[in-house]
Amino acid sequence: MLNKKKFAERLKELRRTKAVSTRSLANAVGLKSHGAITQFEKGSSLPALDTLVALAEFFGVTLDYLVGLTDFPQPIPDNIKKIVEQTDHPEALMIILNQINIDEKGQILLHSEENRKGENEIKELMKGLDQESILELHKFLRYLHTRQSLGEIDELSAGLDITPQKSQAR
Repeated sequence: MLNKKKFAERLKELRRTKAVSTRSLANAVGLKSHGAITQFEKGSSLPALDTLVALAEFFGVTLDYLVGLTDFPQPIPDNIKKIVEQTDHPEALMIILNQINIDEKGQILLHSEENRKGENEIKELMKGLDQESILELHKFLRYLHTRQSLGEIDELSAGLDITPQKSQAR
């Protein structure tokens, strides 16, 4: 059964994570009014089935995840389902599976408790930020990611800020 509260929370979180305005999202899924997205996020109304499908496609998640039937945003592969069904402790296995992410190269990553704590702190700090501030935060995070991936020589050629110690070492 559709969990109205979970749907509202997930829609709001997905929209904020993707840094999309209600107006842009409404346009992307074929709604005439961005107020409908606001109503969905408040939990005061539910979208039609075709809009639910469009929202799930837009965010790249399953309908089951979007409406609160599962906590997995992507379909669980059949081989993983078989493992879960065969285990004596499916709850423990599900906890572990929830900690696994696959990066863009297909590498399996395990969230540590420390990373989750840091992520929660960041989410707490982001609460209440306006759309413009969230976009600035995304830009800064992309900058940090780029800077971290470059070597010292690359930083100079890319015009990124470097510490005085790095420039003196050259």
